[in-house]
Amino acid sequence: MLVRVLWRHPAVRFCSTSAAVLAVYLVYGYLQEYIFTLPGLRTFGEFITLAQFAAFSVLGYVHYKVSVSRSLCGRVRRRAPWRNYLLLGVLSASTMGLSNSALTYLNYPTQLLFKSCKLIPVMVGGIVIQGKRYHPLEYFSVLLMSVGLVWFTSIDKGLNANFNMTGVLFISLALGVDAIIGNYQEKTMREYSVCQTEMMLFSYSFGTVVLLLSTLLDGSLFPAWEAFLANCPTALYIITGLSLTGYWGISLVLVLVKTNGALVSVTVTTLRKVVSTVISFLT
Repeated sequence: MLVRVLWRHPAVRFCSTSAAVLAVYLVYGYLQEYIFTLPGLRTFGEFITLAQFAAFSVLGYVHYKVSVSRSLCGRVRRRAPWRNYLLLGVLSASTMGLSNSALTYLNYPTQLLFKSCKLIPVMVGGIVIQGKRYHPLEYFSVLLMSVGLVWFTSIDKGLNANFNMTGVLFISLALGVDAIIGNYQEKTMREYSVCQTEMMLFSYSFGTVVLLLSTLLDGSLFPAWEAFLANCPTALYIITGLSLTGYWGISLVLVLVKTNGALVSVTVTTLRKVVSTVISFLT
């Protein structure tokens, strides 16, 4: 009873959700970096993304059914149009695929360095997609935080940045697409009163289909599957951990998107990069 009362308080809900996001994504980041150290899997970022999306779809279906049975979504019928979920599925598949593929060419600290600038494209996306207007202090805060994060990440004693241009292109495109996703999710959830479970189920189901077709067309599906089997059971454990932490993390981020907006949610996930860097100093 006390927990429910406290959860209704915006500050308590924000702080507890943000803390959970930080904890979950710290584990996710470690697992994401680790899986690309397994022999033969480093060049199959798209396959790893496909495996995650397939798991997200299954988890989303179970979560959605449980949510409906508890009336968390209000009703069984889908609320947002199919076109919204199709677009979100394509964009989600693109950003995660690009991010995973970037790790083929960049080490994880270098990717972290680029993602420190994520706030800027998200703010630009809010202006273009949602027609938002920000206070001058918000512009200054985002710029200051981005510059500070880049500096703070770059002084990590173990950074050893690797600026491969193909990897830089992939991670830059991923950041641009990611900015569109956050704002489009916020817009869809606000206009159609969509809960995060419905958003997860349908957008990642479409994304799974897109990635499956993509890996079939480029011929990487079966070689990637063979590399995955060659690294079992370790690869299975890591992908399972990635899927569980990824799904939980995205669900929590969607809660922040719905209650506080895309820019605030990205600020929280960006803060995780600071925590990652602090931990690297301590270890």
